[in-house]
Amino acid sequence: MTAQDLRTPKIAIYGIGFVGKALVRLALSKGWTIVAAYNRAGGKVGQDLGRVADLGKDIGVIVEDSALADFAAFGADIALIAAGNTLVSNFEAYEKFLSAGINVLCHASESYIPRWCNPEIAAKIDQLAKRHGVTFTGSGIWDMSRLWAGLIVAGPCAEISSLVHSSTTEIVRQGAQYLPLFGVGLSPDDFKQRFSKGVGPFNFYHLPAVAVLERLGCTVSERKEWVAPIVWDESIYCPEVKKEFQAGCCVGLQVCVDVYSKEGIKVESRIDYRLFKAGEIEEMRWRVIGKPGMEIRVVREDSGLASASSLINRVPDVLAARPGIVEVMEMGPARPVLSI
Repeated sequence: MTAQDLRTPKIAIYGIGFVGKALVRLALSKGWTIVAAYNRAGGKVGQDLGRVADLGKDIGVIVEDSALADFAAFGADIALIAAGNTLVSNFEAYEKFLSAGINVLCHASESYIPRWCNPEIAAKIDQLAKRHGVTFTGSGIWDMSRLWAGLIVAGPCAEISSLVHSSTTEIVRQGAQYLPLFGVGLSPDDFKQRFSKGVGPFNFYHLPAVAVLERLGCTVSERKEWVAPIVWDESIYCPEVKKEFQAGCCVGLQVCVDVYSKEGIKVESRIDYRLFKAGEIEEMRWRVIGKPGMEIRVVREDSGLASASSLINRVPDVLAARPGIVEVMEMGPARPVLSI
């Protein structure tokens, strides 16, 4: 691509939900051209994207049914995918975009390091991208706050025995539909029964630890994962669902992941997804146990916006990258894309 193409790419948006709407607003604010938009069948299909994205005006792009549309029709340079968290759920879209010679930048958590989530699908994605001379990358709010932050804090250390990664994330920031997924409202006994296998609703929380260990030159040897209920002795009101959750019930869960390396360095991740009290903000923390000990704290003041802006800021890197799967940890820290 030319230098001008990198500055003013032609964008396709796939998934016009919470993050997708923010992507629309940010892409337009950068002076980029949105040439196409896709969503699953429903009320958004057939409407102007500007109306669906709450811009209050038409922008001349009609949202198409993702199952029926011709993805190659509008000459997009890159597709921003903001639908689903797994490779399996998004693969049909990946296949269509990559086969049309369109780069893919995906918000799904499993897309950060596909080989560690579904090696079979990861191999298919890599082959498709290379065959058609385009790039596949996963990015989003984890890019800096969970992945690069861990590597940056380890940088000054002469010796590392272990790392601790912890975070608090507000469940409802992307929709109230996530509350039951994380056990909100369950009694501790019901939580134990619901998560009887000891694992949470998703299978990607090992990725921050894996990403940091591999970039430190370590070989991952083993991982253990389990979940624990978060229970308070006071009630909390959730305005998004207009409901008060009583003391003693679950207000979320903690995902616990221990990842070990052959070199003896261990990463402990303790990741809380829960309701927030008034005034709380999201935080990501990495602590290095070593010489010298180091700690970094990332405050996410507007995590909804950060999910989309992190994706937008990776667009130039993806357009300039080699064909195939290119993970964000290969690209270096993200840089802001200034409006033109």
